[in-house]
Amino acid sequence: MCWYDPPPYESGQFIGSHRKITKRGSSTLRKVGYEVMRVLKSHPAPKDDAGYNYILKKERKGKSKKHAKIAGLNKFLRIYYARVNEVYQ
Repeated sequence: MCWYDPPPYESGQFIGSHRKITKRGSSTLRKVGYEVMRVLKSHPAPKDDAGYNYILKKERKGKSKKHAKIAGLNKFLRIYYARVNEVYQ
């Protein structure tokens, strides 16, 4: 499975906001996932819009557009994994 996330960077009162994204898993899957989120964001809201709304929520909270898309990708992967598990259980 492909995951990427901005790592936390906090120490006492300091909270770092400009962190690079950690990369784990297949680079090809990461690129495809990011492109899917980019295209999703550039179109009107889809019927099943949990990932889309999550991206918008993260952007409203002040996350960069890239971090918001990555968070949306992680949300999409969790939802997809849960739905696949329901079918095979």
